[in-house]
Amino acid sequence: MHGQVTSGKHCTTVHCQVTSGNHCTSVHCHVSSGNHSTTVHGQVTSGNHSTTVMETIVILCIVRLLREPLFNYALSGYSGNHCSTMHGQVTSGKHCTTVHCQVTSGNHCTTVHGKFISGNHCTTVHGQVTSGNHCTTVHCQVSSGNHCTTVHGHVTSGNHCTTVHGQVTSGNHCTTVHCHVTSGNHCTTVHGQVYPGNHCTTVHGQITSGNHCTSVHGQVTSGNNCTTVPGQNTSGTIVLLCMVGFLREPLY
Repeated sequence: MHGQVTSGKHCTTVHCQVTSGNHCTSVHCHVSSGNHSTTVHGQVTSGNHSTTVMETIVILCIVRLLREPLFNYALSGYSGNHCSTMHGQVTSGKHCTTVHCQVTSGNHCTTVHGKFISGNHCTTVHGQVTSGNHCTTVHCQVSSGNHCTTVHGHVTSGNHCTTVHGQVTSGNHCTTVHCHVTSGNHCTTVHGQVYPGNHCTTVHGQITSGNHCTSVHGQVTSGNNCTTVPGQNTSGTIVLLCMVGFLREPLY
């Protein structure tokens, strides 16, 4: 079809504008509302169901990823769309499977290769997550006010995470941390150094001062409250059970 398609039509390939109430396979132009399309090479407004959208409106989106190449996509979308693959910016009210650009707020996405701002629900994010997001796996920095399951990057403050493979700064609630923990964090298991002002259950690393820990498998300096420390212990540390290497007799 090399012309405008209005309503109530079933088309395979359309090289012009499609308005509403049409079922099309491939559209090389503008799609307004109430259409079902498979591949669209043009602008998609609202109320459409599309599989792949490759739009021609230029909005430069450069996203830096952690150990990922730069994605340079210049495409934009509107609201109220259901998309499988989106190579452009996603604003609000969208349900997407794969997004290769920035996602702002109020979206439900499965895989995002770009920056996440706020109020999104995502499964896998290969980019920065700012605030107010619910994510399963994040392969980059997480700033504040996020709920994440697995984070492979830096976690700043006010986050709730299950497993973190990176540095945790302050005001975070984490289950397992495989890196450095600074201060004001509540962690269950830490495989790394713990600085002062943390509450931890099990620590496999050095603890400096002013920490409350249950079990520590490493060096404890001073000013800590620990229950079990099978390792080196300096002065000013309250220990309930301390297994020291040079003692041949068990402590009672």
